[in-house]
Amino acid sequence: MDLAQAQRIKDAVKAEAAGLGFLLAGISAPDEPLHFDRFARWIESGYHAEMAYLAAEKALALRKNPARLMENCRSILVLGYPYRPHVFAAHVPASEGRIAAYALQEDYHRLLPERCSQLMNRVQQTQNVSFAYKIFTDSSPILEREIAARAGLGWIGKNGCLIHPQWGSFFLLVEVFMDIWLPPDQPLLFDRCGTCQRCVQACPGECILPDRTLDSSRCLAYLTIEKRGEIPIALRERLGNWVFGCDICQIVCPWNRKTAEMVSQSLRLPQSLPLRELLQLTPEVFKQRFKPTPVERARLRGLLRNAITAAGNSSDVSLIPLLMSFEQDPDETLSSHARWAVKKLSA
Repeated sequence: MDLAQAQRIKDAVKAEAAGLGFLLAGISAPDEPLHFDRFARWIESGYHAEMAYLAAEKALALRKNPARLMENCRSILVLGYPYRPHVFAAHVPASEGRIAAYALQEDYHRLLPERCSQLMNRVQQTQNVSFAYKIFTDSSPILEREIAARAGLGWIGKNGCLIHPQWGSFFLLVEVFMDIWLPPDQPLLFDRCGTCQRCVQACPGECILPDRTLDSSRCLAYLTIEKRGEIPIALRERLGNWVFGCDICQIVCPWNRKTAEMVSQSLRLPQSLPLRELLQLTPEVFKQRFKPTPVERARLRGLLRNAITAAGNSSDVSLIPLLMSFEQDPDETLSSHARWAVKKLSA
């Protein structure tokens, strides 16, 4: 394949991607990520908290050499899919549990691979070319923001998010590894965070580190999604009314000011749900309401734990009877959180 043909295929990929709703598209070579050493130090320092799978030897080896994820990989297509930044809407009452914006729509682990498959099929048909590919959506050991930055999709901000100068950071990433060579895109030439410290200062868990990584053990997204068992007492108040994830470091980012109306998507969940409703969830209702969304990852017990914690922070004493019903729950995590919440509301 000559350079002209490779460029035509690349142009077709980007055009088709835009037609399928992808806001950003870029090509990177499957080289070692520029800041792999920073990730390795992050692991060595224990900032991955209880996510032991991140420190597995095989996972580290694959993150260092992404080409090993696919035989004969020659190019990586990185795509950015936008999601509605609902967080610019009206203030959410303390009596309602907040959900991170990305989790309000269909689970991207299903949505994005389907669209990428459509994209690859269209390109191969229209360009009369055949190539092998593999699609990844954060379910494999890939330093995707590093690769996305190399592909020109933005820079890694102080909060660890990938930020695009026009579209901010409200987008999800997906990677397509291909066994054909396409001309790589150029990364942005400089970091545009400057002296801004808004995300660092606004983070409820004070988890943002100086090297643009996070102390996961203090991050609200980790505590409400990945963390199993009890949330440390010293951090419970910091959750406020977040019951799944957190968007605060993105809300305060100046680069996200212009993104409020950038997409209009069909949402499966409202931006918040009454804590009274969440505290009465049954397995059947949880499955029916949350299964198509990322919220399912927290599991019922995890979401109940988060709702109990948020209720304790709400100042809504009318929730005490519901909380007291958890005080003798067989699940020690729920019962201990309920006792803490009742005590806090009764003070």
